[in-house]
Amino acid sequence: MQSDDQLLLDKVVNDAGLRNDLVLSLGESIRAKVLLGNAERGLVAIDKDIAHLTRRQVHAKHVEKFRVAVAPIKRVPVELLTEIFAHFIPDAGEFYDPTPVPWFLGQVCALWRRVSHGNSELWSVMLDDSMSSIRLCEILPPAANTHLSMAVINSNMVLSLIPILHHVKLLWLNMDLREFDQLWRTVRPESFARLESFTLVIRQEIDIGRPDWYSSPFLYDSSRWTEHTPFRLARNLQSLTIDCRNYSLQLGLLVLGMGFPINQISLLDLSHIPGHGLPITIVTPLIKKCATLKTLRIKLPAGVDLDAGDKYPLLLDAFHGLQGLHSLTLVESDSYNFDRRPVAAANYSAYLVLMAMHSGAWARLSVLNIFQIVTDGSLLRQCLAQCEQLTELSACVTPLTSVFDTIHRDITLPHLQLLTMHRIEHMWMFQSLLTPALCALYIEFAHEYCLDVAAVCEMITSSGCSILDFGCSSSLTSPDYIGLPNLHKVFTVVPGVRHIRIRHIYLDTEVYAELVQGGILPCVETLVWSMESLHQFIQLIEGRAEWELRTHGRVVIKEYQNLSVRSYGDSEVEKTLRDLREKYRIKITVR
Repeated sequence: MQSDDQLLLDKVVNDAGLRNDLVLSLGESIRAKVLLGNAERGLVAIDKDIAHLTRRQVHAKHVEKFRVAVAPIKRVPVELLTEIFAHFIPDAGEFYDPTPVPWFLGQVCALWRRVSHGNSELWSVMLDDSMSSIRLCEILPPAANTHLSMAVINSNMVLSLIPILHHVKLLWLNMDLREFDQLWRTVRPESFARLESFTLVIRQEIDIGRPDWYSSPFLYDSSRWTEHTPFRLARNLQSLTIDCRNYSLQLGLLVLGMGFPINQISLLDLSHIPGHGLPITIVTPLIKKCATLKTLRIKLPAGVDLDAGDKYPLLLDAFHGLQGLHSLTLVESDSYNFDRRPVAAANYSAYLVLMAMHSGAWARLSVLNIFQIVTDGSLLRQCLAQCEQLTELSACVTPLTSVFDTIHRDITLPHLQLLTMHRIEHMWMFQSLLTPALCALYIEFAHEYCLDVAAVCEMITSSGCSILDFGCSSSLTSPDYIGLPNLHKVFTVVPGVRHIRIRHIYLDTEVYAELVQGGILPCVETLVWSMESLHQFIQLIEGRAEWELRTHGRVVIKEYQNLSVRSYGDSEVEKTLRDLREKYRIKITVR
């Protein structure tokens, strides 16, 4: 601004604001009008800037809201969020304490509530005995394709189930005989139109001394269960499991007669039918109907049924018809005993050889579980020679009864990924098997047998496999048992193992020191072991976690379990374990 303009501006600003008799010359008047125009334009520009700032504040609020709306927790796909929820829900098992998970997750936000209430994968583990039937009926209709897992605790709950059963795809019921009778006398076949998987467990919560439980109207007058065949409309049923081990074989046969579409199911589990096993005369026509069966778990007689000796060829023919069978589990009868193994299983073993040699069913199997039945090492060896497609194997390793030269690595199972050996009394399987795809190995050795650790290491290294899961246990559960000698030698040949499960084998000083200092199992993420004391268990967690933080900058082992000692009642120990969980963000379980 020129000096004359500045003088004029000072004159106008200082004098015009005090009085109205300010007289400007002609030149000053012209120049003042120019300055007035400039000031007005500047004012308009400032007004625009103020408007821009106001608009910016509005947009800033919108941006903040949109950023919250698209935050990472919101952008997780429903499928991934479901997998996250399912991963952190405890697995149902021996020590599982049912928790109404969706009720807890649903309190976080609308998305979590929609996922937890409406996704079937979470429902199979959420319902507990304390959930009222009213809350159950409220939440089930929106989840049309739900999985319902429930232990029925009273008759009112049985009746409340009936209106909502038509929503259910997976049904798991645990009830006593009286509730079982009440449900099947009331339910209609339309209730199971969507059912895809059904598991029935009939528990024994009665006084055996009361004869009325076993008389009319239960077992002896139970034909009404099968009169209207309640499952005749379950055309989507794919999986059927029946567990009535606490009652008679008669009850199991009655349940099978309730109209299940056996000819279309892919999984049949009758391994918990009571008694000495299903009679051959029952098993044969049942298996012949299961043309689409892929998984079979069944209890067969432990010895040859002399009255049905001529029926065995028919049973073999029935097995031969299972062209799609991929998984087979044969369970021992209730009268079977390892101590009299040679007598009880002699004739039955010969029968199994016939089934293996002539039916051709085992050659197509991918999963084989026969550790309770086949207790003849030579028989097992002949069976494995035909099972080239196996991916999972569970067997009892006993001495060979046939005399022949053992050829190292003469049995190749190219697809085997999971191998479980029970009651190891001989090392022939370690010497014979070649398993290039093996990634999980679990071994249980008899306490009176000295396991050859070198043979175990040789099998692992010769297969060239990368073991990710390893488990070892002894059949002796005495706390005085010290454990497997040279166990650390096994760990040196499985450096990449991720999950370790050791039962009834205590840590010796050498293994304990190397484990704490990271000398062995550097990559393990889950450690399940039998510890002699909680003090040792706590020291192991602290020492290993601190080593991992110094070496890797993070905690590697995310889960610890101690299978030997309990912490219940010791508030100081429980507080220490709680502090360790919070400090290292790990899962610690003490059985």
